[in-house]
Amino acid sequence: MNLNRRRWGALLGATCCVGVGTTLGWALAGRTPAASAGTPPPSTRHWTCPMHPQVDRNGPGSCPICGMDLVLREATGDAQAEAAPIVHLSEQVQQNSGVRTAAVELRELSPRLWVTGQMLADERRAVSVAPKVEGWIRRLGVTGVGHVVQRGQMLYEIYSPDLQLRQREYVEILSRRDLLQAQAGSMKASVGSVSPDMMMGSVARERFRMRSRLLAADMPEALIDQLESDRRVREVVPVLAQRDGIVTAMSLREGAYAMPSQVVLEYADLQPAWVEVQLTPEQLGQLRPRSQLQLRSSVQEGEVLALPVDGRQAVINPSTRMARLRLPLHQAARAFPTGAPVQGEILVPGRRVPAIPRDAVIHTGAGSFVFVQTEPQHYEQRPVRVGPALGPHVEVLDGLAPGEQLVVNGQFLLSAELGSRSPPAAVSGATARTPAPPAMQHGAP
Repeated sequence: MNLNRRRWGALLGATCCVGVGTTLGWALAGRTPAASAGTPPPSTRHWTCPMHPQVDRNGPGSCPICGMDLVLREATGDAQAEAAPIVHLSEQVQQNSGVRTAAVELRELSPRLWVTGQMLADERRAVSVAPKVEGWIRRLGVTGVGHVVQRGQMLYEIYSPDLQLRQREYVEILSRRDLLQAQAGSMKASVGSVSPDMMMGSVARERFRMRSRLLAADMPEALIDQLESDRRVREVVPVLAQRDGIVTAMSLREGAYAMPSQVVLEYADLQPAWVEVQLTPEQLGQLRPRSQLQLRSSVQEGEVLALPVDGRQAVINPSTRMARLRLPLHQAARAFPTGAPVQGEILVPGRRVPAIPRDAVIHTGAGSFVFVQTEPQHYEQRPVRVGPALGPHVEVLDGLAPGEQLVVNGQFLLSAELGSRSPPAAVSGATARTPAPPAMQHGAP
């Protein structure tokens, strides 16, 4: 009797030990018996607001923000949240939010690039006016940059003791010549005919040399002729323009002391030889063969100048990243004076490319993306690469194919729906905390 009791007690103790050990093993392994049996987690059902996707409830009701009835949003645990970025909208939500789609089409896009520039003179014919002798600028004959000058017009007057000395020497050699001519008859009778001729030749050569020095000092030839006639030294000598032109630079003012080779002013031809336009890197990348620049004159209304454009001649400034494109003028452009600022547009030949509305693209710091309709009421977020905006459309470079349907209205609702999935916004009672929307630009070029 006692032996049977002992046997039953030992059997009961062993059974308890086995049960306790099994429970302890499950606890240490972090699972329950149901989980170890491989039972799948139950599917969950969530209700959300059509206008405030951050509202997430486990049962039907009304939105604590706007009061609208919540609609069912199906989910199957964490697996769906980690799946591809696809949004499903019911037909009621799609109609209320105004979601519309359009197909990716092949369109002929012709970029029109607006540019600014300046008319430039032929640098080979530009004139730098500098004094050949030291002196002071007594008076200027031009008002400043942009002043139109004509040939023979006084540019400035200079007071130079050195130039006065050259005039006196020239007057002295003229006086010697006159004296030799007056004594020519008596010298021939006493000395002979050879010596007076040699002296006259020597005086003539010296006169030519001194006259050349006056011309080299920019003394006008007409003023030298007056000096020969009246033998009066000029204290102030004018410097005249050698050709017609327009002043492009000025370095000295009235009363300034000027030294040889110090530029007083510069002037160039009235008719420009070049036009230089500024291009951004994006505009430079859109240039293609047979592009044409059309300039409109600000002087004569209706005057248009058309020039062929070759992007290979552009020079990029490494500091500003802007490209300078200089185009030669092959015809007279009187309506476009030298130095005048100009505006125009570059017409680029069109080509058929996949294009979408620019408003359909959402630009974020992580890139650009659109929503593509994969099947009715199902929309997939897809990254894309687009070109610059050309009017209301943009060229698709990568990510879409012609014929695909993408969302062109209501894409921000879909973006907010994706953003509310992980983690869902906490909504309780009559108030809700609305997370700040991510920084994005709608339809940025």
